[in-house]
Amino acid sequence: MENKNGLTGSIIAGVGALILVVIITLVVISTMTNANLLQSTATTTTVGQSDETGAWLNQSGYTLAEFNSSFRSYSIVSLYNATGIAIPSTNYTFNSVTGVLQNKSDERWGDVNVSYTYIKTTNYEDSVTTANNGFMSGINNVSGKIPTILIIVAIVLLLGVLVLLVRYARETGFVGSGGSSL
Repeated sequence: MENKNGLTGSIIAGVGALILVVIITLVVISTMTNANLLQSTATTTTVGQSDETGAWLNQSGYTLAEFNSSFRSYSIVSLYNATGIAIPSTNYTFNSVTGVLQNKSDERWGDVNVSYTYIKTTNYEDSVTTANNGFMSGINNVSGKIPTILIIVAIVLLLGVLVLLVRYARETGFVGSGGSSL
């Protein structure tokens, strides 16, 4: 069977199929990420006070020893100074995204014991997160090039229209065949 669309039709069909595959892949990854389909196998880990000693609490901040940006839901359970006195949560802040424990008061503790929990992600979640980040990074890279791509497409379309107008003008007799009539 003969392809009546030619090269242009094949290119348009190929680009359309590529866009469709990318959209379907993004929908699948987004669904797996946002619907928590893989999180049911994750385990909650508790780090006790005796497991993480030698931490400090001051203005510069202390990053939890077992902090991993792939894990989630970090939460401070308790915080005690070296003499065993509890430090109230009003005296510190905790950033669960960066894992940094920071002092909110003027008092500084050079040796504190911290207890916290977090959810350890599975290999499946890590794979989906990595794929999602890769796709988003790729889309961000392409979106920065869209103005250049659109200018190139506009120029190609303009040249195509110009060629069609010249062809039409020759067929209708508005323009000669290129020879001199003198």
